[in-house]
Amino acid sequence: MPSTLTVRSEGLVLDAILAAKYDPRTARAILTEALELNPGLAALGPVLPIGTMLIIPDRPGNAVPAVDVVDLFGAA
Repeated sequence: MPSTLTVRSEGLVLDAILAAKYDPRTARAILTEALELNPGLAALGPVLPIGTMLIIPDRPGNAVPAVDVVDLFGAA
């Protein structure tokens, strides 16, 4: 079930809020869903005004898969 959040400090952007709640990779994956749950949010601009109420989507059931990192130089 999506949660509700009210912006209480200056300078917050949706990406940072989602990354703080989950992680940066998941935040990127659910950004579109968050914008769909909050119609008109994009019209407010990138920095959200204090008092803006947001609906934050749940972590996706099919979590974003981890990406294996390949090191070309063999250092671990």
